[in-house]
Order: sequence, then structure tokens, then C-alpha cells
Amino acid sequence: MYLKKLVFWMMVALLMMFTTAAFANSIIVNGDLEDLSPAFWYQHELGGTLSWDWTEAQHGSKSLKIDKPNTGGSATWMSADNANLYWNNFQGVFYSLSAWIKTDGVNTNPGNDDERIAVTFTFLDAGGNDIVPPVAMYADQSAGTMDWHEVTGDVLLTEEPEQVIIYLGMGEDATGTAWFDNVNVSSDPWTAGIFDNSMEEPNGWMSWASEGDVGFAEQVYDDDAYSGDYVAKLMEEDDLGDEMVFYSQPAPVAGYAWYLVSVMVRYDDVNTNDMYYPTYQVPENVQDRANLCFFYHTGNWWSDWALTGGDQFLYFDQRTETSDGWTMYWTISQAPPEATAFSMRARLNPTATGTVYYDNFSCVKLDKGDNLVENWNLETHSPFFFNPDELDGDLLWTNAEAHTGNLSAMVSKDGAGVASWLSDNQATTYWNNMDAVLYDLSAWMKTDGVNTDPGSEDEMIGVYFHFLDGGGGDIVPPVFLPADQSAATLDWNEVSDQVLLTEAPVECYIELVMNNGATGTIYFDDVNFGSDPWTAGSFGGDFETPTGWMHWASEGDVGMADVAWVGDLAYSGVYVAKLVEEDDLGDEMVFYSVPTPVQPDTYYLFQTMARTVDIGPLDNSLWPSSVMSENISD
Repeated sequence: MYLKKLVFWMMVALLMMFTTAAFANSIIVNGDLEDLSPAFWYQHELGGTLSWDWTEAQHGSKSLKIDKPNTGGSATWMSADNANLYWNNFQGVFYSLSAWIKTDGVNTNPGNDDERIAVTFTFLDAGGNDIVPPVAMYADQSAGTMDWHEVTGDVLLTEEPEQVIIYLGMGEDATGTAWFDNVNVSSDPWTAGIFDNSMEEPNGWMSWASEGDVGFAEQVYDDDAYSGDYVAKLMEEDDLGDEMVFYSQPAPVAGYAWYLVSVMVRYDDVNTNDMYYPTYQVPENVQDRANLCFFYHTGNWWSDWALTGGDQFLYFDQRTETSDGWTMYWTISQAPPEATAFSMRARLNPTATGTVYYDNFSCVKLDKGDNLVENWNLETHSPFFFNPDELDGDLLWTNAEAHTGNLSAMVSKDGAGVASWLSDNQATTYWNNMDAVLYDLSAWMKTDGVNTDPGSEDEMIGVYFHFLDGGGGDIVPPVFLPADQSAATLDWNEVSDQVLLTEAPVECYIELVMNNGATGTIYFDDVNFGSDPWTAGSFGGDFETPTGWMHWASEGDVGMADVAWVGDLAYSGVYVAKLVEEDDLGDEMVFYSVPTPVQPDTYYLFQTMARTVDIGPLDNSLWPSSVMSENISD
């Protein structure tokens, strides 16, 4: 395996003010699937008991039921307006109409419409007037009980309707029980259909399959539901290239806004692949994967189906056949500028197999807070953990000279006055924990044209180590590591010393200084301290990372993980973090931010811009992953 990476990246972390309570603000209608009312059908006239029946169906598993033991009032289901809903576009053309009806103990041989059971299509103009007379298709009431039978009709529309509404009803003098299923309309060429014509989907949801009866994608009762009693169940037992989806009706969104998109998932007997890690949102349609798919709509989404940005897939972890209970899969997505609505889909792509359960679909708008990452764009070009202190000279973080790496801290002055760099407190920062032990101190320095043979400390150049107690007093006198000023110009040389602390310091500072009477230019690098056993080390002493950032390598100088000037190649500004590795020897390096405070029960968006050159190894299954705990070696 050959691994080589050249990565330029700019870190961005945006605070998302969102707590678990905000799931109640999801824009997805019936995202928990606990609303047991049918999609696109509404109770209209209530002269009987109207119910969504899960025990009778002509096809599938559900139908609409009317139970009406008495005369005296009509009982009717009414459809949504199908005329121009989503992708529908009813025209002034010829339509074939049909529906299936089943009866039990109904009145027989009706003498008028009040005694009839019927499916009635109405076609209205903009003023709510009939374009053509309503088309009623009557149930067979020649006997009180009849099994499923189809009723049909047709109509030639004289103009394009503004409303198409269907009624499934029992007249005021009809009695008994009737079920309705598979209400259809068709034209040649196709112009429109009836939404939830099969009565299979719950409020807020639709389903679709690529080729007839190819699997299963419906709401079901589940003893093991993540919450409540109902889930969406998708099942496919072959890999013949078909697919099915269970998808939400569009919900309004705002362009540019950020949304947390999530779902709870568990699965059984899915196809597996060792490389099928859970992914972040990706545009690739991977043929044999189970997923949550989503996309954005544009324009008048309720009367059109114009999309932007294409399908986005959130693939699940398919490295094992059966999941370990319920898992939340999620991503944070920014709506495109032109977006007006959002849809999400439980989806089995064409050759995926197994059974996948979905619950708690959610899409929540997030309020973007401040960027929490210090120096997030890397354009603050000052060294990490060291700051200019005394300013009677020129202080520069420079790539002109370095003992190791690429950068050092420079001080230059040609007259009286003190010029110095001062570190932040090193004593107990992050993982440091200085103690009352012996410390080795060291620093590397290079001089250019400095004053020689100093007669006093006032003319000297060097590094001070200060060790302070809780009151700010010295535990021991400051330890000074003087530069070699035996000649005006000297190459890199190390100066070292030791100090035995009599108590654990509360504060420790490192000062890189040209004292009042010193002149010339000096470079400082690899300023360190340490003890045996280890208790603490020098933050920022190698001067390789900028404010807010650190780096680490597992085994010495194994590659590169530093800030770099790249000019126009940067995504913004001129600086990037650059990681380079040209071998696969098992070492690693990281370039990482200093910690920043966060709040519990709050979602955060982690984001970076990245560019890669000659990256490897390559594998078609290595898509951008979701946030996960596994460390993938390559």
C-alpha cells in the first residue's frame, strides 16, 4: 500500500444553537409516524364512522372504510386537490377513471343516489364551478355483501381543471360497511395521477417503487419502534435492480439556512461490505446501499417538482448484517440559495437487500452562532503561545531561518531598549502539570550582527524561564540561557541548563529577549523544558504553528503538518494548513486547534475546506464519512 497526501485545508467550525428539545420543531410532517391518518385523504361528511383500515385491502395492506349503520346523514372521504399537486398537471383531455370497492351488509337495489355507495370525481374551474358534471362510479349493491370489485368510468375534459377532488361516499340513506381502495385516473400521454390512490401511506408521506410489486416500503406497527408504536419498514429480498422509497411530502425551507437532517435506523440481514462505513451526505447513488436520501425544491413546490442540487445520500453502516439496536444518522445541510422546500426519503437503492426500519425523521432549522475556532482561517500570522512583549525592536515570526521545521521567532534592534517575546502560562495548560522536580531547559539560537562580549546582563541576549507561585512571586530566581555572543554572527547552537523547583509552580513563562544594551538580530527555535518522569513540556516552542493551533507527529519528523503560505491556491486569504506524507510506515501527524468551550446538549457544525493532491490509497467506496469513532489507518 502506498500512501501519499498533500492536503490544503481551512478549518471552519460554526456554532449551532440546538438542543434535543428542538426536535419538536422539525419541519417534517408526522416524522415519528404516530399520526394514524391517511395521506391526501380527509374525513368530509360524518354521517357514519370513517376509519383508515389496516385489515382490508384490494392491494397492499390498507384501505379507507365507512361504517354506517343508520340513515339520516351522508358519510364521505374527500381527497386532496390533485389537479396541479406536485408533478400533476391535469389537462383538457380524455381520462379513464377507476376504483375498487368492497361491501358488507349494505342496503341493496338502491332507488336513488341517496341510497348509493359511490366514488365521485369532480373537475372544477378557478371559480369552483364544474367543468363537466361530476362522474360517479357506483358500488355493486345487488347483494348486501360483495367482495372487492372494480368500478370504472371516463371523462373528456373541455378545459384544464383548477381543482380535481374525489369523494368516496355513502349517501344519507345508504347503510352498511364499505371499503375503498386503488382509486386511479389515467390519460395518454400521462398527465396526472391520484396521490395515495392505494391508501397505503400515513399523513405527510408517500411511497414509490421502480418496478411494480418489487418489495415493501410502508408504515408498520413495531414493538421495537424507537419511539411510539410505528415505523417505516423497507424490505427487499433480491438484487434484481429495482428499488423503493418511502418519502416525505415537501416542507418549506429558507435559502441559505442550515438544517439538521436526521433519522433513527435499525436493520436486519442487509448486504454487507467491509468498506461500507456510514457516510456524510454525498451525491453518489451507490447501487447496493441503504440510506436516507434528501433534496431541495425550488419555485412553487406545491404545484411543481423542480429540484436543485440533486439527490443527497446519507448511507448507513453496512459492515454488519444486523445493526446493534437503533442508531441516529444525521448531517447538517445548508439549503441552496434558491431552495424553497425540502423532502427526505427512506430508500433502498436498486441492488440493496435486507430489512431496514426508520423512525423519527427530522429536519430542524438551526440558528448559526459564532465561529468558535480561534484563527479559523489561519490568516492571523503570529506564533502559537508566544506574543510580542517588549517592543523596542522588530519582532517577527519568520520563515527566513529555522533550526528545525520552517519557522522561528526573530528579534532585531539597533539601539537601546528591550525587545522580547513572552509565552503564555506553561505550568498547567492543557495536559501540562509542572511539579517540584528537576527540569532540563534548552533553546536553540542563531545570531546575525549582534553585539559581542557583553559586559553585563543588560547587553545580553537569551531565554529566561520564570517559575511563579500562586501570588506571582518567584519560586526560584529566573533561569537565563544566554546566547553565544563570542562572535557577531553564529549559526544555530544549543544552550541548556537545569533547575530544581522547590514547589510546583502555578505559572511558568518563557521570555525570548534582547536586553536594553544588546543590538543585532537573533532567531529563537526549539525552546524546550522537560523532566523525568515527564510532567510538562513547552507549548509553541518549535514556532511552527499559528495562533490557535498545535501539531503532533507519532514518530519524530515523519512528514509535515504545518501552516504554509500558498498565495492564490488558498480557499481564502493566503495561508493554509498543509499535511504531507510520502510513505506508509504507520506514522501519522495532526494539525489541531486549541480547545474551545462548548455547551452540553448542543449541536455543532464542524466544517472545513479541503484540497488534495496525489492522495492515496484510492478506493471507490471511500466516500466522505459521517462523524464516527473508528480510526481508519489509511
